[in-house]
Amino acid sequence: MTEYMPVEETIEIPKGTGVEGFMHAVRAALRRPRLQEVRIDARGKITITHFLRQGEERAPLEIDFEALMPYAVVRQGEVVEIMPKSTHAATVVGEMFAAAARDHLCPVAWVASPASHLWRWYEGATAIALAGDFHGLPVLPDRLVEDNVLLLSAGYGRQATFAEIQKSYKIVISQG
Repeated sequence: MTEYMPVEETIEIPKGTGVEGFMHAVRAALRRPRLQEVRIDARGKITITHFLRQGEERAPLEIDFEALMPYAVVRQGEVVEIMPKSTHAATVVGEMFAAAARDHLCPVAWVASPASHLWRWYEGATAIALAGDFHGLPVLPDRLVEDNVLLLSAGYGRQATFAEIQKSYKIVISQG
């Protein structure tokens, strides 16, 4: 009779990949032979338990999240650089929303560097300290975005997911 040994593996979902990142990891986990359990926690970890036959080699679970990172998704669509008519942060943000509206697109999310100048720039111009969501949309961090760049990503409908974005509007944050 073949003996089986339980093996537990943990998958960390990179921040910024959202629901698509979780689904990508779950799909990969479901490909494991003799899968017994999948546990998802609120901190961005998926733990799976599967069994290996005695003497069977443990193959590492390799999941490529790079294509799901925000900047990779942005690059798959069109990026339009906005040349703001104003340097005031609130007006520039309004210009970004207006550009999406002109293209009949609905804003889905912002994409910025984890060390973005966004918060300091906006607070310096408006005296309003914001954190978390920005104008009702999530801010997705990506280390490939420069600190002085802000992207507004938009899709065809209000319910569009980030993976369904069609166009992103880019500004370079002025420090003046």
